[in-house]
Amino acid sequence: MATGKCRGGFFGNTVEKMLSLVYNACMNYKVVETCIVTDEEIERILNEWISKGYQFESIQFVNAVSSKRPSMAFLFFTGKA
Repeated sequence: MATGKCRGGFFGNTVEKMLSLVYNACMNYKVVETCIVTDEEIERILNEWISKGYQFESIQFVNAVSSKRPSMAFLFFTGKA
């Protein structure tokens, strides 16, 4: 019995992948690395790249084995190409 609903067959999956590819192809990614992990430096980096039109996505801290304080940080941004 046909209900007229797509069950996610070949066509449905292909459209979803194509839309994802088009979305990602239009994005411009930026990664900023800093060895100075202070609130002032992170704030400066955020303000600099946001003013250039990028959108903040996330931050990743790197900890040294012997210290609880981060030794590096990576800030991830996206923007329209």
